[in-house]
Amino acid sequence: MCFEEYRGIMRFEAWPTWSESEFKDLNSYINYLYIGYYPEVISELGFAKKYVRECLKNNIKIRILAIESDSERPIWKAKKPEMHYLGYECASPIGDYFSHTGDDFNLCNLTDYPEYEKYKEKLNGYGLFDDIETLKDCMEVRERLFKKGELEYLCDYTEYIRVSEIEIMHLLAL
Repeated sequence: MCFEEYRGIMRFEAWPTWSESEFKDLNSYINYLYIGYYPEVISELGFAKKYVRECLKNNIKIRILAIESDSERPIWKAKKPEMHYLGYECASPIGDYFSHTGDDFNLCNLTDYPEYEKYKEKLNGYGLFDDIETLKDCMEVRERLFKKGELEYLCDYTEYIRVSEIEIMHLLAL
């Protein structure tokens, strides 16, 4: 694994080559993949390997996450690489994902909302929930607090996502 902690889908730079002009071809391909609410993803093995190799060649630290959900999106069509399960979170796929639970539990003071704050104790070492049922319970409490005007509204569209990490060398070996 490249990094010890996860802490929410937007706690790192999603595309480390994005601001570098020397990666213009790579970045234009990622931008091509953006479809409405869906984030920029790499769903083709050949391009995934090319991106990883360019990052390694230029000493750019990367982390490869596999995001699984029930929504329609670009699908990974190649053989699945070996993955290390991290957990579940509730995210909004607008551009790149942002994390509801990660943002609330890492950036907000929730001491006035103990019925919601108690879910922070249920997060695993990656800042995610081990199971989707606990995540859904947490988000129901959040929704009730929002309807009472006590928590900020985040987004129209959210989804529950299963997050895993792919070992770089396992991906390159496919």
